Amino acid sequence: MQSANAPLELQQWIANSPTWLSVENVAIPSDDTLSRLDLGEQAAIALAQQINADFLIMDERLGKRFAQQRGLEVIGILGILTEAAELGLIDLYTAIDRLQQTNFRVSQQLIQSLLATSKLMPQTTIQPTDPLENDPLIALFGTIKSDFPDLADNHDDYIA
Repeated sequence: MQSANAPLELQQWIANSPTWLSVENVAIPSDDTLSRLDLGEQAAIALAQQINADFLIMDERLGKRFAQQRGLEVIGILGILTEAAELGLIDLYTAIDRLQQTNFRVSQQLIQSLLATSKLMPQTTIQPTDPLENDPLIALFGTIKSDFPDLADNHDDYIA
């Protein structure tokens, strides 16, 4: 979040973060398994273990698998949005629409499935906001992480 590569809006937000947010330094243990992940995922898993977190928020598939193998309860952003909508805190359709306007990548099939099974929303079709959404390779792999082209050959790193 504090990386120079983080989006400017996030950098500004973290610089003036709310009082409820605690930024912690974490020592990442030497672990061959975790070394396959980005530093952010490594740190998140290590911190969740260190503080005995109730759950870990993570969307990256390989990171979720490694966290679950370590006994951590993992939830993704779509799970959080669904829970918040069920509690009446947000409108699920609006939240997903706004999420799709960011660099978060998820397959249209998963979005449609989520909305179709949601008790909160009428079945609605969301139009892709990403021009690459109709690319056959993206359809095959779910989504592409253009930020990490070196992971393109590891299909476990895609959100499906």
